[in-house]
Amino acid sequence: MAYQPKSYRKFLAGSVSAALVATAVGPVVASAASFSDVNPNDSHAANIEKLVEKGYIKGYEDGTFKPYNNVTRGQVAKIFARILKDNGFQVPADKKAFDDVPVDAKDQELVEAAAIVKAAGVMTGNEGKLNPNQTMTRQQMAKVLVEAFDLTKPADFTSKITDLDKADEWARDYIKTLEANGVTVVTEYNPKGTVTRAAFASFVVRALEAQEAAQAPKVVSVSAINSKTLAVTFSKELTAEEKAKVTFEVKFNGNTALFKLDSYDGKVAKLVRTSNLAIEPGTYEVTVKGLGEDVTKTVVVEAQKASTLTITNENLLDATTTAKVGIELKDQYGEALSVKDTEFTVTGYNVTQGKTVTVAYDSTLKSFVVNTAANADDFKVGDIVKVSFLHNPTGLTATKELKVVAGAQLNNVTFGDVQLPTGKTMLTQDLTDVKVPYTATDQYGNKLELNKSASGNIIVVSSDETIVNPSDVTFVKEGTPEVTKVKIAKFLGYGNVTLTFVNKVTGDVYRLPLEVKQQTGVINSVSLEKSALDIAQGGSAVAVGLTVTDKYGNKIEPKNYASGSAFTISTSNSAVATATINNTPSSEDYGKLVVTPAVGATKGQKATITVTVNATGETARLNVTIGEPAVPSTIEIDTDSKHATSLAKGATTTVKYVVKDQYGNKVTTDSGSYEVKYEVKDNADFITVDNATDTDETAPSVVVTAAKAGSATLVAKLMKGSEVIATKELPISVVDNNGSKLTYAIEPIGTIYKGGSAIDNTATDITAADVAAGYAKEIKLTAKDANGNTVVIPSDQILSVTTSNTTDSIVANVGGKWYVAGKNSGITEDKKTTISVVYNAEDGVKTLTQEVTISKDDLKVTSIAFKDKPVGATDAKDVPSLTVTDKAALKAATGFGKVFVWAQDQFGGYTLADTKAEVDPALSIVALSGLTGTASDTITVEDNSGLTGDLIYTDAGNNLGITADGAKLRLVVNFNGVAKSLDITVTNKD
Repeated sequence: MAYQPKSYRKFLAGSVSAALVATAVGPVVASAASFSDVNPNDSHAANIEKLVEKGYIKGYEDGTFKPYNNVTRGQVAKIFARILKDNGFQVPADKKAFDDVPVDAKDQELVEAAAIVKAAGVMTGNEGKLNPNQTMTRQQMAKVLVEAFDLTKPADFTSKITDLDKADEWARDYIKTLEANGVTVVTEYNPKGTVTRAAFASFVVRALEAQEAAQAPKVVSVSAINSKTLAVTFSKELTAEEKAKVTFEVKFNGNTALFKLDSYDGKVAKLVRTSNLAIEPGTYEVTVKGLGEDVTKTVVVEAQKASTLTITNENLLDATTTAKVGIELKDQYGEALSVKDTEFTVTGYNVTQGKTVTVAYDSTLKSFVVNTAANADDFKVGDIVKVSFLHNPTGLTATKELKVVAGAQLNNVTFGDVQLPTGKTMLTQDLTDVKVPYTATDQYGNKLELNKSASGNIIVVSSDETIVNPSDVTFVKEGTPEVTKVKIAKFLGYGNVTLTFVNKVTGDVYRLPLEVKQQTGVINSVSLEKSALDIAQGGSAVAVGLTVTDKYGNKIEPKNYASGSAFTISTSNSAVATATINNTPSSEDYGKLVVTPAVGATKGQKATITVTVNATGETARLNVTIGEPAVPSTIEIDTDSKHATSLAKGATTTVKYVVKDQYGNKVTTDSGSYEVKYEVKDNADFITVDNATDTDETAPSVVVTAAKAGSATLVAKLMKGSEVIATKELPISVVDNNGSKLTYAIEPIGTIYKGGSAIDNTATDITAADVAAGYAKEIKLTAKDANGNTVVIPSDQILSVTTSNTTDSIVANVGGKWYVAGKNSGITEDKKTTISVVYNAEDGVKTLTQEVTISKDDLKVTSIAFKDKPVGATDAKDVPSLTVTDKAALKAATGFGKVFVWAQDQFGGYTLADTKAEVDPALSIVALSGLTGTASDTITVEDNSGLTGDLIYTDAGNNLGITADGAKLRLVVNFNGVAKSLDITVTNKD
């Protein structure tokens, strides 16, 4: 086989990896286990065995493997040479490959290995040398594995490895490729470290598995597996992404046939006719598309025909008016065909008594039967009755001698595992329609069905009717083939209960014990994120995290406890501190325990806050101590700061800070005595700041401008007069804004709405209203350095922006930023345009382009959210639920709560729900519990020159009743099938 490295890799991908991965999942022989120094529990042991079994890696003559010796470059060459030779590659005629591996060397395996791996491009050496005795470094290994198995990584892959800078530049891409393929998962790769023999075995196996996973599946065969189904078998199970791409086209005798994908079963795709009828006989061509090259396979389908006829039972029941004689007619696929009694000629003969027996068809039982009760003398236990069937259309026959046995009675019942409703994992009191499979048999082992009617065979008794009432127990049959099950409609409580099934004939009992647990989500215990709290004298309230769980440890969300009466909160000294639970859904402290220091409380005073779960008595305690008055003590970078630390010359970034007091709370009031000063440490001329001092410490921020390539440190100092209270440093790097340092691109814009520039009713320009609506998409430039790091570049150097399709799109500068929007609402097919940006870099202008699709689609709602602020507010928070105190509050003329409906369309805009006329028809209510008289009631939104978010409840019949504390109703918003609900709790009943 000629040596062409790329061809070699494709071959290796298609054969070696498949062979090794097959070895990995098959039974492993005890070859590596024989090594005296390989612990079978070692994490690398299994991978060593996989390679040893194939003969790709070997041990030493003394019976050891030396797993934690470093692997050498010569050993690696031998391993890959064995792999190649095992798959048909031959040693080149000229074995001279490296200067330090002479062809007459004593180790001839190394000579051949060096020649073959160099010819294949797996190992190329350094300055003509292989250096076989040198230990292989981890960065060298990365190159060998990537080159050997032709591994690749996505263009936009972002590495999480933190020490890439320690690798030689040539090796970094190889290391990232291993990471992208899951061959290495560490964050510190140690590029220049060594590799043990054991670890190398694992790296090779993982690389093979990664390569195998990346291979496109192949079509192995197409076959008919039953009268209605064609099966397409692939070389491996398709991924979700591949299933989304693949399509199937079927032709019948050369003409298109209408088939659809029915299901996947492992590697098999099942196709059925769209009519769900049987497949007609003939030649079918199935073409598989979407997985690379189209593949067509042919299968010849025969007409469905009866193939076998079998009598299924061995005995006839005595003294039975309808003793069954079962038959089974199957087609060539082994599937049962329907039995038509008129198609059979049937005879019966009592061999023992020498009498003819009548075999009739019972249409109710859908079975042939013999009346063994008609004449007591005609049938006796032990008689042999011979029955014969002829299937007239096909000539198939079946004959069998059946033994007459005593009539069937219920003899035994066994139960299977409890079957819970979908998505449930525990038998709890709130579940309904719980089922338990059972098998009931007669004395001959034949299956029976349980029946608790007056004429049935069983009586049901419950050991605790407060948990399960026998009237809620029934018997059902489900599935194909049918499975008999006990069905429990509902539970009345929780605890241990035993259902006893009494045999009405024998008195035998069959017991089904059940442990019904309390339902999940019932508040059982509470804990606090801390047990002690120091709070400032004269300071503001402090929120302490609260964790509420049920008896199984499941966390309960604030919406299910914050506004109810589940807790009693007490304080040992109200003159020191009190506490409540925050019940405002839009608050960042929603569900937390809010501790408020009392007015006049002084340093050193103490109080204990106790939170008690009313239902269980479980408690959590917080020891509160009044401390020093709060003073600014630390400065940090705000978690909301969107600053960058890599800038191109001329670019700016804003750094936001937060000042906190000694208790870790954010300072929200300017004291007048503190300020924040900004300085540049090291290379002060590399970056500049727009202001040297913030005199208000409540929201300090500074704009940094990149002035000169290099690195500098921004220092923020919290000052009180001349005293430095705290500092925060931020390293910032600056690079030249030119093409030799940076790669420029337009950020992906995505598909845009055809009428995006007409939100303000004018399509010929882009205005702030178009931008606010979300349909005008910003044209942003990005830059990356050689290491793939994002660098902020000066946006004021954009010289021009144009669109190639001016009929259907428009670009404009709004507020110093460039945007593109669709401007032709009349298009009926998708359109394309190319956005061109001319950017002025230091080394000359750059022209950047991106193709954008203008969608023909009209707006439609794709997602809905409930927020506490109007659409577009950057600080809006989700509203998970609402709580009102009583009926009067619910019916308040000014509204009972403030909620904004954010209905987003497929282009990211919110214009489909920005008026009362659009929102109101989508709203409806559902009474959940504790309410009456709601049938005609409505909830609408208040409109006061624009949506205010106030929800108005209208009691249409003036008959609304709140009959229980904690009554619940649900507000539903539904836009053409896209729905969202908001639960509303009324705390106090009428």
